[in-house]
Amino acid sequence: MAAAPATGETKNAPLLKEIWAEKRPVFKALVADVLIFLVVLAALFLCYIALRGMEAAGYPSERIARLEQLHYWAYVGVIGLFLVDLVLKLFVLFIRKNHAV
Repeated sequence: MAAAPATGETKNAPLLKEIWAEKRPVFKALVADVLIFLVVLAALFLCYIALRGMEAAGYPSERIARLEQLHYWAYVGVIGLFLVDLVLKLFVLFIRKNHAV
């Protein structure tokens, strides 16, 4: 079976690979931010599992309540930071596009 010619590769490639190959900076920035957000979210989820494990093991409920408060504010902080980061990146991109024209 012969390989596809180099000129027709992008026509057969999936859309995400094509966008990535074209090096669209907005797409790459958003994908990178989403991946970082998912990693942090996974870490917070593991903390949640650890808190439930501490509860099942009989850890004092007052201490668990304090840790749950920290866990809640960690979620709020992470979501807030990523939201501010996204808005700032989009604002900078908008400014750059307007000045380039």
